[in-house]
Amino acid sequence: MQVESMERAEAMCRTRWQFVKAKRWGRLRIGLFFWVWSAVLLVAGGPAEDWKILSIDPSMADWQGQVGQWECRDGILRSLPGADGVLFTKESYDHFEVELDFRLPPGGNNGLAIRYPGTGRASVDAMCEIQILDDDAPQYASLDPRQYHGAIYGMVAPKRGYLHPAGQWNHQRVTVVGSWIQVELNGTVIAEGDLSRITEFKDGTPHPGKDRRDGFLGFCGHQDPVEFRQVRVRRLTPFRLGAFSVDVTIPLGHRCMGLLPQKSASIADPLLLHGLVLLGPDKPWVLMAIDWCEVRNESYRLWQERIAEAVGTVPEQVWLNSLHQHDAPVIDHGAQRLLDQVGLPGELFDPVFHEEVLGRAVGAAKLAMESAVPCTDIGMGQAQVEKVASNRRHVASDGTVDFSRGSSSGREPRFRDAEEGLIDPWLRTLSFWNGSKCLAQWHVYATHPMSYYGRGEVTSDFVGLARERLRREDPSIHQMYGSGCSGDVTAGKFNSGTPEDRVALTDRMYRAMVASAESTRTAKLESIRGIWEPLEIRWNPKPSLARDTLTASLRDSSLPTEKRIYAAMSLASLDRLEKQPQTTLPCLDLGAAQLFFLPGEAFVGYQLNVQQRLAKESELHATQRWPLVLGYADCWTGYVPTREAVEDRFDDSWYWVDPQSWEAMARGIESVVRQMAR
Repeated sequence: MQVESMERAEAMCRTRWQFVKAKRWGRLRIGLFFWVWSAVLLVAGGPAEDWKILSIDPSMADWQGQVGQWECRDGILRSLPGADGVLFTKESYDHFEVELDFRLPPGGNNGLAIRYPGTGRASVDAMCEIQILDDDAPQYASLDPRQYHGAIYGMVAPKRGYLHPAGQWNHQRVTVVGSWIQVELNGTVIAEGDLSRITEFKDGTPHPGKDRRDGFLGFCGHQDPVEFRQVRVRRLTPFRLGAFSVDVTIPLGHRCMGLLPQKSASIADPLLLHGLVLLGPDKPWVLMAIDWCEVRNESYRLWQERIAEAVGTVPEQVWLNSLHQHDAPVIDHGAQRLLDQVGLPGELFDPVFHEEVLGRAVGAAKLAMESAVPCTDIGMGQAQVEKVASNRRHVASDGTVDFSRGSSSGREPRFRDAEEGLIDPWLRTLSFWNGSKCLAQWHVYATHPMSYYGRGEVTSDFVGLARERLRREDPSIHQMYGSGCSGDVTAGKFNSGTPEDRVALTDRMYRAMVASAESTRTAKLESIRGIWEPLEIRWNPKPSLARDTLTASLRDSSLPTEKRIYAAMSLASLDRLEKQPQTTLPCLDLGAAQLFFLPGEAFVGYQLNVQQRLAKESELHATQRWPLVLGYADCWTGYVPTREAVEDRFDDSWYWVDPQSWEAMARGIESVVRQMAR
């Protein structure tokens, strides 16, 4: 079964590089590829004691309905010739998995009733009937494709050719979670579908029971002596997971980091978007991490709205974490419109390229949702990262404090020899499981993800390279990386900006990811809860960010283009803040694990504060809490320094919020932690 699943995955997930000559760009660009890993994730797991073996003996203790039309002999349940009606379980099932062996006589016909209400016909009154049929019998040569063996009757046609000849035993597994059903025959998935999305039916007649959420499991007699044995069932949690990846590599000649003078000139490795669609009883959640510098203002909302529409959720349940590599784009539609008005089209980013990427992401998210598989558990692991992160804060020999230890400042002894400063040394890994099978891992660490940049060499840098190395070693696990709160954390102490240092940093991150995954402990995924806390973050009052000053800079054609881009980005954020004064701190509570998503380049102190506060609340309430803290949500804020950094007179041009914003951040974190601890 695993070999066949892998073959399906390879066919489904094959990387496709498309090199096209774009008229608009006049350059060669890297086109689409995406993987939908759900095909790999179809191997069910779980402890054996979860299964209930249904009785096959004369007592018929587990059965009701047409009991008199069936016989039990030597562990085999057999429908008597001429028997009709439904034999069904005494217990009802909502989310479950059933395994059984069956043997058909020549021309045999039966069915498996899913969520049967106890009366009526399984083919229309139950959620569905899974067809059990001798496909090779001459009388069935002209059926509707949705009537052959393994069909979700009348709604989803199966793949054929996997049924053993009449008289031989077959093994079948059916998995039902929410509105999604999968049928596996003799080790191959032959049918699957989300019945809530079915709009075409056999004979054009709608299926009245397809949205039923609970009912009995049963067999549908069709007058033929069909035999069953080794019938077992187990209940599942109501959650499913789909995964997707999309190439988001910018074309050559595209602006990087919004302001870098050197535009993209070569592609060292692709930029990627990795995402998860988590489905449960309520609306789906979409969690994404993208190898871009920033997505800001209305552009961030556009991503939320478009993805939400595609998967049937609300924008607030769509997260996009920008990893913040600098050899990557900044996306801000409001800023680009302002630039268009002063004769600088496409200078911040290319809207046509962006629309193509977003369209591919929407399609991939939809496909991932439709192919999602059961998710029974979450995993939590962590490991220390060696020699990667150091705080930007630097104390000079005369005692003065600055924040000048940048990403590749390790070439200077004063930065290399100073202490690491305040960092979070732990890389954390949140994983998603189907029984004993790991489906996806999301690794999160707090550091600026650059070894060197500004040379026109597009790259996902050491964090992306480590992530992809891990993915290549085991393609069955969907790998993601997210940037934590790292506005004031870089690789500076341990990085001099050489290609050799990039290799070393990649290796250290990779080893930490492996160690974190190996330390994983799992817990049942039993609930999903969202919390959204408003943050009243105000505009930075310094004179250089006044509207009149910024407008004058935008319109001044004598200024370097980069300064005018900066003015447009600033004005777009100011416009947004005047229309929508609140920023949101969203949190996702998965029971054993809690995800916090902070705006912009929040400093690492906020991440540590979340962890400390949640640990204290957990101790007070005797609960186990495991926080995963991400930064770089909507990035309009730029840097969000802590109180301590403000007192140290932190300042930077990429700093659009009021210095007292730490007060709103502290109140917001405190409020969310209190709600999480309830």
